[in-house]
Amino acid sequence: MKSSKLLKILCLIFIFTCILTKKIEKKIQTRQKEASKIINQKCYDKNCISCPSSPDVCDECKNLIYEKKCYNKCPEGTFIYGNTCNTCSKNCLKCDNTQCFSCAKGFFEHLLQVFPYINVPSGHLL
Repeated sequence: MKSSKLLKILCLIFIFTCILTKKIEKKIQTRQKEASKIINQKCYDKNCISCPSSPDVCDECKNLIYEKKCYNKCPEGTFIYGNTCNTCSKNCLKCDNTQCFSCAKGFFEHLLQVFPYINVPSGHLL
């Protein structure tokens, strides 16, 4: 009699373990599918190589990247450094990583700094 009770208990444990294992396997498969969608998702921009967080937010581009978007050339107010467009200093339209070549209207460049016309350094005429 005792052995039949033990056998029933073992069978119930086995059935419970099988059911639990199936549920865990389904969860794993679902998560793997979700991860695969993220890894393999199509980026909206054809020049974007990697967009794991969102199809319209690029982490890596074929050409140049600026503010999580791809460019063939850097937008105005930025300069190229490697494959990244970096922002010029405030009120500078064209620059490289050391100096401003073209200032916004009402500003001028002097000794690698951009000044408004109202703040002309002493001893300099415009």
